[in-house]
Amino acid sequence: MANKRIPQSKTANITTDVSGNGSVTVTFENPLDHTDYTVIVTAQQDVSSGVFGILSKTTAGCTIKVTGSSVVSSTLTVGYIVSQNRF
Repeated sequence: MANKRIPQSKTANITTDVSGNGSVTVTFENPLDHTDYTVIVTAQQDVSSGVFGILSKTTAGCTIKVTGSSVVSSTLTVGYIVSQNRF
């Protein structure tokens, strides 16, 4: 059984539109016990603008969104770390 106390990290690709907006749904390798968790998202390439957010959270994954990214009509690679807030 996986240790759910250990933060999980991976990368994901967000396809952006002409305005630099997009989202991607990610699935965790080890599902969590509850949805009380924190997600830290960072761009993995040179980005001069953009705001990251979380659209939805489940115990199995979440949806990461970006708005106003300087990466337009392309693919933005992001890294994310997920950590439970309580055990």
